[in-house]
Amino acid sequence: MKTNTFDIFILEPNSKVAYINKKENIFWEKWKLYKDCNEEEKQQINLASYPSNCILFDRDLKEYSEEQIEDDYNKYVRMLKKRGIDYFYAYRSPNGYHVLAPFKNLETYDNDLRKELRKYYVSLFESDPAKISDRGVVSLPGRPHFKNNITYHIHDHYEGLNEFPDFVIEECNEYIKKNKEFKEKLLQDADFTDYFEKDPFFNYLKTNVIPDNTNRDMDIFPNLAVAAVRSGKPKNEIDNILIPIIQDNFPGKSYAEFEGWYSKAKNSEINDYNPVQINTWMKTYSKDKKEIYNLKGDKAKDSLEIMDIKKSEFKIYWDDELDSITDVNINWLIDDWLPEGDICFIAGKAASFKTTICMHWAYSIANNKLIFNQYKVKPCKVLYLNEENSNAITVNIARRVKKGLELENGNKNLAFSLLNNIRFDNLEDINNLIKFINDNEIKVLFFDSFRRFFSGEENDATLMNRLFNILKYIRNQTNTTILIIHHYKKNDSKGTNDIRDRMRGSSDIMNSADSVIAVGRKHGQDAFEIQHVKLRAAKEITNKLYSISNEEDDAAYIYEIEDIDKRNKVITKPEQIAEDIVTYLENVNVENIKAKTIREQFKSESYDTVTQAIKILINDNVLIPLNDSKRLRIYHYNKLKK
Repeated sequence: MKTNTFDIFILEPNSKVAYINKKENIFWEKWKLYKDCNEEEKQQINLASYPSNCILFDRDLKEYSEEQIEDDYNKYVRMLKKRGIDYFYAYRSPNGYHVLAPFKNLETYDNDLRKELRKYYVSLFESDPAKISDRGVVSLPGRPHFKNNITYHIHDHYEGLNEFPDFVIEECNEYIKKNKEFKEKLLQDADFTDYFEKDPFFNYLKTNVIPDNTNRDMDIFPNLAVAAVRSGKPKNEIDNILIPIIQDNFPGKSYAEFEGWYSKAKNSEINDYNPVQINTWMKTYSKDKKEIYNLKGDKAKDSLEIMDIKKSEFKIYWDDELDSITDVNINWLIDDWLPEGDICFIAGKAASFKTTICMHWAYSIANNKLIFNQYKVKPCKVLYLNEENSNAITVNIARRVKKGLELENGNKNLAFSLLNNIRFDNLEDINNLIKFINDNEIKVLFFDSFRRFFSGEENDATLMNRLFNILKYIRNQTNTTILIIHHYKKNDSKGTNDIRDRMRGSSDIMNSADSVIAVGRKHGQDAFEIQHVKLRAAKEITNKLYSISNEEDDAAYIYEIEDIDKRNKVITKPEQIAEDIVTYLENVNVENIKAKTIREQFKSESYDTVTQAIKILINDNVLIPLNDSKRLRIYHYNKLKK
């Protein structure tokens, strides 16, 4: 449902509001509360705190074209609805979009729980972490934007209130409790007497400019205020220390804003100095993106972030003892595809049948059926952990796969965990998982999908290394084979063709995995290509093409397309033209080319067909857009892909 109604965004009496016009350099001298504004000011406001019952998802996509932003938004909406967020309203911003989702009773929860719930969902849906606090501000729909003076109206509005699942509330409360206990242990002997002289974070503030849009209000000022009070220094001495630092290193901030936090700390409205929050801020906004406090000492042993995994004693073999090693042959779980004991990633773009394939494998292994109607399995018990799809989607895929394998009844060889919010970085979760696996003799474990099982950044090599240690720990304690669904990057501005570089996250993911299998859906078809990208144990399988027949009783019959004529029929007309465009670009030997030149070369084809062919090449990173002009679009030809 589309609307231009401004009233959907509720300005509450205590909303923090302002008017800024950077294009013409016009702005209010200070922020106000909405209830204190006159009628003229209320009509001028273009920045405000968002409603207290909402969670704000702010997607800033500076490197994206308009088409890519629209595509990202459509996928984002599908992802929200998959995880049960059905009610929201959305509108554009200069380089992305805002989605505000109202939740039942959110405004009635205490500050810690509100913040933790926002942190949970903002992290889950990969939006701007600076918008976790409900004291933050956002540009208003229906008013000229403060950066470019363009008005963005509300685009979609799905009216209603979302509800928090019980397990999310429970997890957030448990995290708050444990985090509070952790901070108390960490700070029980903390001495702030020499804070302004010796503290590393304060030294960073003294020697670096802290720019706007780095969550200064919520992460830095409260902690700085608590430290100032606990230093025991008189107010005039604190003023002498901090006034020049805030004036020089916090552009756009006034000392009066800090004094507001100082008063709260003095009156015991805020009491905790939070080094965990400061470390997170440093990793997000500092120049070198590194933590500043070492929190891994004795007092941090109880932290959920630290998992003490005991190593077994290792065995050393001399060369003349190698022949004595038994069981050196490959034991296949799935013939030619997957050795037993691997940690294997199944990677591909969104909607490329990854879940369907993994479900097909799970049911085949659990029921001793042929994979793709041709590869034998070693039958055993399977556990499928789903944190990606709704229960309805999971059950419907399972039904189709079972029909395709001609399985009529259920059994006790395959178990599912559905949205139980299991986390790699929660020691209790891992121990419970290991116990269930061993108690039920599970031998194969699926994770759908990787990103949903941890908090933090996929690009953090240290975090990825720790997660792989946890996966290896699970494997060692259970003797299981582990399969993990993973996604490609949404947009690769570098234009890489190597699948190893197209996987999301740190290169440690590819380096640490035993095997990686890539899946690519054929455009406009119920068919997919599948191949090994990495297989340590044997020769890799490449370029297999499979069709999923859904015609009979909505059953997912999967079979290989070997006949050349049939393979050619699977390729659509736009795909054929895309291949012809690549051949043309190779022959003319160019690095950059205009869209107009491509269209002239293929003028015998319809405009829509050529447009779709160009989009295919953009999605496959063969053509890289060099500008956003619709009238004169120019592409870079990535010769890595031919």
